[in-house]
Amino acid sequence: MSVEADALAYYTDTSLLSKQAIAAILALWRRLDAGDISGSWAALMPDAVAALVAAETVAAELADPYLSAVLDNSATQAAIDVGGMVEPSGSLLYLPVIEAKTLIGQGFDAGAALRSAGQRLAMYTQTSVVDTARSAVAAGMAARPHAAGYYRALRPPSCARCAILAGRFYRWNKGFKRHPRCDCVHVPVNEPDDSLEFDAHAAIAAGQVTGLSKADLQAIVEHGANPAQVINAKQAMYDVGQFQATHASTSRRSIAGARMLARSIDRAAGIDVKTQTYTNMTFDRLTAAKYTDMFRAGKTFTRTTRGGRPQRYAYRFLRTPRPTAQQIVASASSRSEAVRLLTNYGYII
Repeated sequence: MSVEADALAYYTDTSLLSKQAIAAILALWRRLDAGDISGSWAALMPDAVAALVAAETVAAELADPYLSAVLDNSATQAAIDVGGMVEPSGSLLYLPVIEAKTLIGQGFDAGAALRSAGQRLAMYTQTSVVDTARSAVAAGMAARPHAAGYYRALRPPSCARCAILAGRFYRWNKGFKRHPRCDCVHVPVNEPDDSLEFDAHAAIAAGQVTGLSKADLQAIVEHGANPAQVINAKQAMYDVGQFQATHASTSRRSIAGARMLARSIDRAAGIDVKTQTYTNMTFDRLTAAKYTDMFRAGKTFTRTTRGGRPQRYAYRFLRTPRPTAQQIVASASSRSEAVRLLTNYGYII
C-alpha cells in the first residue's frame, strides 16, 4: 500500500471515530431537560466523558500501526503511551451548558439555544478526538529516530489556510497548526518526498478550496496570483474608507514591501509610476535597505500635481497601503491593469 493510501485509511479511521463519538454524545445532549439544563447534563455528562475518552483512546492506539506502515525501521521503536495521550474532558463538555444558558439569557428560545450549543458540542468532540490522534502521531515520530518529519495532507474540500500549509515538509518537532474541525493529517516520512507536495493553485482551480471570494478566485485562477500571498493578505485586512487594504507582507524584506518601496522611490523622484510594473528584478531587497533611513527620516520632497502646481510633502517608509487582491480585481479597469497591480503589490510572484 502506498503512503497516500495509508494516510487515507488512517484519516478514514479517525474520522469514523470522531463521528461515532459525536453521535453518542449528541444523543445524550438531546435528553437534556430544558427546564434544568445544568442538573440534567451533570447527570448525563459521565457517560459523555466516557464516550469521548473511549474515542480518544482508540484514536491514540491507531498511531503506532499507522507509523509502522508509512515509516521504515519503525516496528522496533517504543510504543506510544496511550494513557498519556488521553485526559478526561469534563470541563470541555460542560462549555455548551454555559453557552446554551447564555443564549437563553439573551432572549433565545430554549430549543434554539440547545441546538446551537449542541453544534458547539459536536465541534469540541471532533476537535478533541482528532487532536488526540495528531498528538499520538507526533509522539510516535519523536520516538522514531528515522522519522525526519511529515507532510500535511488535506482531505478536500479544505479551507484556504490549510491549503497553503499543505504539501510542505515539516520537521518532526514542528507544531501542527489547525483550527476547529480541521481534518488535515500528518503523513510522516523518513526524508523529504517530492511526490507528496501539494499544488494549491490546482486545488483552488478545481474548486476544492473554500473560503475564497469570487475576486480572490479570479486573482489566483485567471490572473496567476500566488495563493499564499492572496490568502495571507486576508488575515490582516483593514479599511481605508471604502478601500480594503492589508498589513501583511509590507515590510521592506517582503516581496510586496520591496516592490512598493521601489514604486514610492520612483514616485518621489518625479517618475510617472501609473503604468510601471515592478518586480524583484526591478528592485531587489538589499537595495531597498539603503533607502530605509531616508524614508523613515521624513525627508521633504517636491512633486508637480496634475494641475502643474508644485507640491511639497514629507514621505514615510511604506506609508502607502497595500490593497488586497480582492480590492485590486474589483477596482481594476482591465485585465492588464489587474495583472500589473497584482504584480506591483506582490501577489503575482
